[in-house]
Amino acid sequence: MSIEIWRSQNLYQGTVSTSTECFNDNKMQLVIYTLGNKESINISPDDYEVTSTIIVDEGKLHIHSSHNVYEINTHDMIMLKNIEESYYAEAEGFTRIIVVTSEANQDTSEDAAVNNMLTIVEEKDVYTVGHSRRVSLYAKRLALAYESTYNVVSLSAAATMHDVGKINTSADILRKPTKLTEEEFDIIKKHPADSYEILKDTLGERIALAARHHHERLDGSGYPDGLKGDQISMDARIIAIADVFDAMTCKRIYNEPSLPLQVVEYLESNKDKYDQRIIAILRRKVENGDLDDILTAFIK
Repeated sequence: MSIEIWRSQNLYQGTVSTSTECFNDNKMQLVIYTLGNKESINISPDDYEVTSTIIVDEGKLHIHSSHNVYEINTHDMIMLKNIEESYYAEAEGFTRIIVVTSEANQDTSEDAAVNNMLTIVEEKDVYTVGHSRRVSLYAKRLALAYESTYNVVSLSAAATMHDVGKINTSADILRKPTKLTEEEFDIIKKHPADSYEILKDTLGERIALAARHHHERLDGSGYPDGLKGDQISMDARIIAIADVFDAMTCKRIYNEPSLPLQVVEYLESNKDKYDQRIIAILRRKVENGDLDDILTAFIK
């Protein structure tokens, strides 16, 4: 028999975006997550039977599936058993949750790697912080509406880290308020390949490739590889649309924000470049107000 006592200061390190694994014997895993507003964890189906129990210790959690949103308040508990579709659990304000799974399938090392690299990007480009998180949120909602079993874990990681390669780009170029020169634009165009190099050995090939290809276009006009049609993964197609949607609806140093429907119309007018199935989902969500919480949750 063994007894291990975890004091509160050991369990609750930090207040935002942390994960602490308290127990793991391969048959059961217990992890405590602290999340800031609109931050989330992702839950996708496994090839084996898994039961996940989520307890809200403090705050409020919204658990999204393709058809429903479940609101879980402080001291509430929800059990997900042998799920057949993907879910993501999104915090409303500061939230601390305890997640117990019947198998050791919570990848806390990936969470730590993502957050460490995000910090580096934040120091490089002040616009990337909110942009990356919004792109991840938009991408997950579009993916679940496209396919209820979509692997939003990999998609979310790729969407969050798609611009990490910009750490190799000069801050002067990233913050330039006027039109870039051809030489400067060529430098900017290197960031997807740089993202791939950074991510491939830490988060894996699928995530790294989705980040590499988020500027590819269906007609072959994108970069860095000039891919066409079926050569571009669905992850990359979804992130590309989420990326453009967020960039155009935000105030940037080089442009004023467009209305969400104006961006949808722009994407629809470029049907040879973007996946129109995802654009149709985006239009429905914009018209129904399903993205308003993301649009208004961050300072733009």
